Amino acid sequence: LPDSLHFVQYWLHLVQHLQLAASTSHECSCHADGLTALAVDGYLGDELSKKENNKLFNPLFQFATAIVEAMVEMASTDKSSRLSDAERKALASGKKRKAEDNQKLFGDWRNFSFEDNIAAGAKKGVRYAGMGKSHMDYLINKGLVPAGGHTYDMVGKDINAFEKETERLKKKIPAKK
Repeated sequence: LPDSLHFVQYWLHLVQHLQLAASTSHECSCHADGLTALAVDGYLGDELSKKENNKLFNPLFQFATAIVEAMVEMASTDKSSRLSDAERKALASGKKRKAEDNQKLFGDWRNFSFEDNIAAGAKKGVRYAGMGKSHMDYLINKGLVPAGGHTYDMVGKDINAFEKETERLKKKIPAKK
């Protein structure tokens, strides 16, 4: 589930960018021909700004919107979203939501998933758990880093500390005979 939530946050941002672009300059038909021909790396906006790709705009917007709506519906039934009965009922109503509300819903849901998975992993002796800095900061601020746990922002000086700690721990492992 956390990977799904991370994925949908990208789609939510895509919906917002497509809405902005639609309100300013795009006039597109609804044909998805050529979607697979887009460059697979770089900034999607560069590809969508090309006149020959205008026809991809609406189908992509519709797809991204459908993903966000499906995830909102999923949150209304998934226990890990930790929503109240009233919140679940409101989501299940299908009422149009603001992008900011969806961002909060998905961000909270993903943080709750990390809470649950980090706690379960610590009980099983899992030594490493990867996540983005905002989720790490959330766990730190909530006091949810397991006892004996260490957090590292995997950029800058923290990567050096992480590598040093890994080397220190490697030295504790008995040599194979």
